[in-house]
Amino acid sequence: MFYFTLNSSLQMVKGFSVCGVTVVWYGAGSVLSGGGSVPAPQASAGDWASMVNEMQKGSLSTRLGIPMIYGIDAVHGNNNAYRATIFPHNIGLGATR
Repeated sequence: MFYFTLNSSLQMVKGFSVCGVTVVWYGAGSVLSGGGSVPAPQASAGDWASMVNEMQKGSLSTRLGIPMIYGIDAVHGNNNAYRATIFPHNIGLGATR
């Protein structure tokens, strides 16, 4: 692994308007979707899956084929997915134990 490749894989890019080509271009090792980083207005779970799959394909198409890590800021429930259930914070904490 080259130094540039190692350095690039430590980058985390914001999930807003990121695609597979962007992941390859920047060599990002991870993508984080924060507030407002949605694939489309009223995006369904399928839209989210398509977006992440496209980014992952870009990541796997690189020379080393190392998959990226995807994260979403959904502390109180994923309210970015249209019609998704939003649970109280304590239920989410209890599910991690």
